[in-house]
Amino acid sequence: MKRHSTWLLVLLALAAAGRFRFVCGRGGRGPRVTPADSRRLRRRRGCCRRRHGAVSAAVAAAGAGARVFLAAPYPYLGDDMTATLRLWLNEGETPKSPLAKAIFNDPVAAQIEPQRKRLALSYTATRPSGAPHQDTDPPSRLANGAWGDASKESVQYDGDVTLDADLGKAEEVHEVRIAAYRRDETTLGGSGYNVESVAVSVSDDKQSWKQVAELKGEPGGGQGVYVLAAPLKATARYVRFALKKPPQYDRILLGEIEVLGAVEEKVAALPQPPRPLHVKKTLEDALLNAGVEFLFSCPATDVLRDAGGAPAGIVMANRAGRQAVLARVIIDATERGTVARLAGARFRAYPAGAQTFRHVVVGGDPVEIENGSVRVIPPGFLAYPCVCGFPGWCEICIGESPLRGQAVRYGNSRGPVLQGNNRLFKAIEYTLNISMPDGSFASFANAEQVARTLTYHPNQHVTADRLFQVPPDAMHGRQSIPGDGLPVDALPLDAFQPDGVARLYLLGGAADISRLRAEQLLRPLELIALGVRIGAAAAKEAADSGKPAGVRLPGEAAAPAVAAGEVRELLVGVRPIQKLPTVSQEARNLPVLGRYDVVVIGGGTGGAPAGIGAAREGAKVLVVEYLHMLGGVGTAGYITGYHSGNRGGFTATIPGGNSWRPEQRAEWWRRTLLDEGADVWFGAIGCARCSTATASSASWWPRRKAAARCWPTR
Repeated sequence: MKRHSTWLLVLLALAAAGRFRFVCGRGGRGPRVTPADSRRLRRRRGCCRRRHGAVSAAVAAAGAGARVFLAAPYPYLGDDMTATLRLWLNEGETPKSPLAKAIFNDPVAAQIEPQRKRLALSYTATRPSGAPHQDTDPPSRLANGAWGDASKESVQYDGDVTLDADLGKAEEVHEVRIAAYRRDETTLGGSGYNVESVAVSVSDDKQSWKQVAELKGEPGGGQGVYVLAAPLKATARYVRFALKKPPQYDRILLGEIEVLGAVEEKVAALPQPPRPLHVKKTLEDALLNAGVEFLFSCPATDVLRDAGGAPAGIVMANRAGRQAVLARVIIDATERGTVARLAGARFRAYPAGAQTFRHVVVGGDPVEIENGSVRVIPPGFLAYPCVCGFPGWCEICIGESPLRGQAVRYGNSRGPVLQGNNRLFKAIEYTLNISMPDGSFASFANAEQVARTLTYHPNQHVTADRLFQVPPDAMHGRQSIPGDGLPVDALPLDAFQPDGVARLYLLGGAADISRLRAEQLLRPLELIALGVRIGAAAAKEAADSGKPAGVRLPGEAAAPAVAAGEVRELLVGVRPIQKLPTVSQEARNLPVLGRYDVVVIGGGTGGAPAGIGAAREGAKVLVVEYLHMLGGVGTAGYITGYHSGNRGGFTATIPGGNSWRPEQRAEWWRRTLLDEGADVWFGAIGCARCSTATASSASWWPRRKAAARCWPTR
């Protein structure tokens, strides 16, 4: 008999015999707001979620013979590390399993050498700087740490030039670097520009010079910035850079000069955390190598039932609508046990009052907060200059730059990093006490906005997509474990199975264990180890279970409706060309999560201004954004400048001018919406429209990542 398993957003499901089958309808009307006719959802066998524990469980289940499908809520994997930016290992944590070793063995981070000390310097030039890229008086722009954008961060010399750097006193010099720009075409400022060669010399008295390096510039072709670097070992007060331009050009454009000393001992011993992109890619490879099918951006919203009422799969929502996934066994790997709650598991009450959350920001400096604490987690994150068009540094290329080959060519194995604007950014973790009236969806959405507001720093570069919290309202399991000392391999799996609910495992901090043990369990290494155990157990249970029969999405007892009408939604496959079977969906009421005058679905380049405009006209507004920053392609898409078009009117009121940094622009959209009285929900998607008898009573049904109905994901 074939065995199938499935990951869903926050859960993993082991499917029944036969091929996977997605479930979707043909489009048109979906469930009614008041009880009415049944509808049908297209289906697929199996389902699950995408955290490290979930991936390890999926791989273990697949290795035991189950067929597994993973439904991930975010557009990437490993959200317990990558969405929270909790990427570091604590003292005493050592990766042991193959998956854990792969995650924390980032080959790019391993190539990063210890940070060398940037030596303070002043400099003079043998010729004056030229227009339109003139230096300050006295010269300073080549030592201010700002470079990467030739139009704003360069100094022009109209001919060969010699720069003498004064370190103030004799220093050990281990490396010198110079950032140069190149362009073939003539511009408004003059001819093209490049550097043909740089002769590097050192001196103790500025009278007698010794040449220690000869650097060759990059040949013509294209445009951009590149770094010339030379390792050396000398003790000197003065360092000379004698630059020559190619004969076909009239000028040289430079961005920065840097002289590095010895390694800073306090930094040398600190390991680099893995890059988020490395974690995501490692988990993808693990699933692909194990033969596990998976989809991104598919939150779980409902639980399917078989003829006997037992869980038999899940319903997921995405931009294509809703689909069903049939499964013999489900592994719920959500942060708050969302699928277990949907399946009817009992949970302890969420305590009202101040709750503890953690939020990570990369870059900038710590912000003082009244109700909480802050710590800087060494060693931080290293950013590299890149040629993708982002000025100076780039979050996309953190730890991995297209310019790395340049550095290796010139003997600098660490990479072409200038420590001015391409430096080690601080990883800052805030512990926040935020008032929570209850465990509702709205409370968690508000807590996220409070955390972002309290911790924002104007120089931050990356913000965690979500908050971290150890769930205070644990599930009632088949067995409760009050102690804190059991190792992960000795924890009874009954604590991870809800009392009274069959064929479902909860892989996460909402399990029936002590809250201290839950916090320990939410560390990546422990979660991976537990995932292996639960994945193997779920595969065995799936193999021993019969094929679910009479699978349906059941209705609910009729309740007074606040608005009569219909919900219209897409019920087609993930891809419209799919021809899939369906499961029956009985009529049901839908929960109303909020009432607004205007709901904007999508907080991008049009949606965010639309929300601001509506709020300024006095409307009660909600902006629903699937990602975790506002601004669309202008922020999350890293298109950080205008090309053409009308820049007057509302556009002229937005700070930053014609170019901006994504994090700062996204924060302006968010803060302006909140200041105007609008609400913002991140990680949410609108997948249906409710048409009612009267327009004034219209309601709608947002679908939250890793959640359904009014269950929060935090």
